[in-house]
Amino acid sequence: MELQSSLITAFEEILDKMAFMVFEAGSAPKLEHPAPYGYTSRIAFKGSIVGTLNLYFTRATAEAIARNLMGLRDGDELFK
Repeated sequence: MELQSSLITAFEEILDKMAFMVFEAGSAPKLEHPAPYGYTSRIAFKGSIVGTLNLYFTRATAEAIARNLMGLRDGDELFK
């Protein structure tokens, strides 16, 4: 459980510093129709600890992260 907590903290810090986004950890709500994931990412790591971190984002979340990483403001076009 300590590893999971460390990974969550690291990911939150990355999003805060690089994408200017704040996420709060919590349990996932049980939805009748979960949002379709537009993007997935898998990060594998090896060393004294071996594991994989899987990330799932809706298209809207992925676009918001992309906008913030590129410094686009509301109204700026993300795609042309």
